[in-house]
Amino acid sequence: MRYRGFYGNCEFSEEDQVYWGKIKLEKDLCTYESDTYDQIETEFHRAVDDYLLTCEEFGKAIPALTFYLFVNSSKSLALSLEEKIKEYLVGKGQKLTSELEEADILLSLGGDGTFIRAANLIHDQGLNTPIFGINCGTLGYLTEGTKHTVWECLDQIIARKFMEEDRARIWGECIDGGEELRGTGLNEILLAKKDTGILTFDILVNGQYLMELRADGMICSTPTGATGYALSCGGSFLTPTSNLFQLTPLAPHTLLNRSFVLDESACVELMLNPGCEANMVVDGNCLGTIHGGYTLKIKLSKNTTKVISVERDSFIHRISQNFT
Repeated sequence: MRYRGFYGNCEFSEEDQVYWGKIKLEKDLCTYESDTYDQIETEFHRAVDDYLLTCEEFGKAIPALTFYLFVNSSKSLALSLEEKIKEYLVGKGQKLTSELEEADILLSLGGDGTFIRAANLIHDQGLNTPIFGINCGTLGYLTEGTKHTVWECLDQIIARKFMEEDRARIWGECIDGGEELRGTGLNEILLAKKDTGILTFDILVNGQYLMELRADGMICSTPTGATGYALSCGGSFLTPTSNLFQLTPLAPHTLLNRSFVLDESACVELMLNPGCEANMVVDGNCLGTIHGGYTLKIKLSKNTTKVISVERDSFIHRISQNFT
């Protein structure tokens, strides 16, 4: 596992560089590796404490963070929290911006859909700004903060006591005649039947034929998206930081109704049989129609989405809270 703790834009001179075992403070990032989450947490908080002491020793102020708020305006709770959060952050000496490229951290105020839209906005602008989600919706599996814990979470972020997780994104492409359909998502890419009837398509993995499938479609989900549509169709939980993706058939006409979990090197081809039509849907947005005889290619993207976590074992905790 590899995590990174964000430290703002504070720089130490070469003679001031400080090392703690595997931990190296270098400009604005602290990178380290560990075998277990307990070791990661222990090393991380030790690094934060040492960093704060070092700042004090060398007379360097801890730099303020700049926040960008991405708010679901259709949710009254999100709107009411927005003003309170702005006031709280300014009172803590932090900065606000309306320009995403200036932000150190994006705060997503809404539900899981808001979080995914924020992640895709960051990607579409060619940025890699980390996101922290505050749940103002219903399920809120992707959002770690709540209206009850938001102030505690913000205090931990301001104090740099958080971890940054790299979440895999999924990429898909289909060249259908003269039309190119291409997109990436944090959650999933869906091949879904366009009208009534059923789809028939061949599945190839790394160029090798796997099977022909008759179904309403196929969900190709990331570990982050594994708790969404894929889960309701029989998919598996995947550790959010893993470099995996899974194929989950949508209402298959077969006794083999299981998900396929593939590693980061896999490239999947879904070859639509003649006479079929399907939509290519990326994180809920339909990019267009794929006609029979054409192929949808799926693999993990080279880019990731950075997600901030302040809670130990938050993945297991959220499964326990939301799914049991």
